Amino acid sequence: LDTKARLEAVDGVSSVVWLDDFVSLSVPLEMADADAVAPYFKDGNALFSLTVDYDRRLDAVTQIRDIVGDEGCMSGSVVSDAVATQSTVSEIRIITAIAVLAILLVLVITTKSWVEPLLVLAGLGVSVLLNSGTNLMFGTISFVTDAAGSILQVAIALDFSVFLLHRYAETRGTTGSAKTDMVEALCGVSTAIISSACTITMGFLALCVMEFGIGPDLGFALAKGVVISLVTAMTFVPASFVCADRLIERSMHRPFVPKMEGFAASVMRVCVPLAAVFVLIPVPAFLASTSDEIQYRYGSSHIFGSETQIGGDIRQIEDVFGKQDTYVLMVPTGDVARERQLSDALHDIPEVASIISYVDMASTSVPVDMIDEDTLALLQSDNYSRMVLTVDADFEGEATFDLVDEVRTTAQRIYPDQWMLAGEGVSTADLMSTIVEDKEKVDVFAVVAVLVVLLVALRSLSLPVILVFVIEAGIWLNFAVPYFTGAPEFYLSYLIVNTIQLGV
Repeated sequence: LDTKARLEAVDGVSSVVWLDDFVSLSVPLEMADADAVAPYFKDGNALFSLTVDYDRRLDAVTQIRDIVGDEGCMSGSVVSDAVATQSTVSEIRIITAIAVLAILLVLVITTKSWVEPLLVLAGLGVSVLLNSGTNLMFGTISFVTDAAGSILQVAIALDFSVFLLHRYAETRGTTGSAKTDMVEALCGVSTAIISSACTITMGFLALCVMEFGIGPDLGFALAKGVVISLVTAMTFVPASFVCADRLIERSMHRPFVPKMEGFAASVMRVCVPLAAVFVLIPVPAFLASTSDEIQYRYGSSHIFGSETQIGGDIRQIEDVFGKQDTYVLMVPTGDVARERQLSDALHDIPEVASIISYVDMASTSVPVDMIDEDTLALLQSDNYSRMVLTVDADFEGEATFDLVDEVRTTAQRIYPDQWMLAGEGVSTADLMSTIVEDKEKVDVFAVVAVLVVLLVALRSLSLPVILVFVIEAGIWLNFAVPYFTGAPEFYLSYLIVNTIQLGV
């Protein structure tokens, strides 16, 4: 009770539900209804259910962690979201540092000057800063977009500078003027860079047709980033190379990458057998990548490994109370008999462990005025009655999705179009249905858009079809891996990587 009082005092916590709301603690628990006690107190462990203001979740979760201490455990969508937000911000700095060092190493190996890699990185830095700053036009963006956007932009936009860099290496010194050499390089590589930028931009814009909000959030920000990177690669980068021409000349070194003529000749000798193999491989790859046996994760309940604190907390809670989720069902108030009918029907569902509602706490003959006001406020308002369902189900999976459908069907039968259902499993079920529908729209939009760009750029009918087929075959091969390894795949990752792969 002391812990509950401290949790209720946390700024951002609007309610804390525990055993004392439904069972008198003045009576020995052994004499209380076992079904009412089990969801909240078991083997000396107390399980509290908190409702938290989403806008104040970060501070609230931190304060709650201080209250429960190292021996306490926390789980739930608000906890997962808060921890993911905080950990991503810190981890993205490490990831960025590693990415910059990796890119620098690759550029040093593949260029002939010690200065050229630094100029390319400077161009990338300018484009990233411009894109991050112009995100202000959206008002708000997802922390996922903010964290992952810069890394994705660097990885994709690097190609533009590399195209220009290698073309400039061919034209450098041919006209006697660094400016004229750069103009020649830009003229020779502009079609390739612009075509590449257009295909990638179209790939990201394909995410914007998603109903799932993270799609447009990522799509618009990354498409804008590609356009800014293109402008930077065509203006800032060539200008910096021309200005640093003498410095580049003084820092030249021998090439570290051997010439590839021998490898190219070997490939050409076996090109016919390789083409035959390539035509055959996409068929099983397509079947594997689209197999129903691939396990996809749609929600956030599995993003933390068991070695993390929250992952360990989830495991300990499940060890004591089992895999449980909480659904909240709201129906119009005023018809106690119909509420009783709904409660009885929900109790008949095997996965429903307990229900907290007005009709479950009191008989239909008990007046509302005789129930404690604080308890009543949790269950009824002027217009709605709330039923809190504790279900023996995971946060996602086929069994969970079937359970959500059954609860919705039951509510619809008794309260046609007059009910509302919420909960983590419910949200995940909606995400699953929404994302699966979004995938078809994204795939069609992206393929058609890329095909149109290639038709305009190449002015050919056959080459764009061949290129799109090659790209799709690469995507199928990539996503056939989860089928053969049996490893679960996050569906959002699948959508984003699919779009990036198609654009690149």
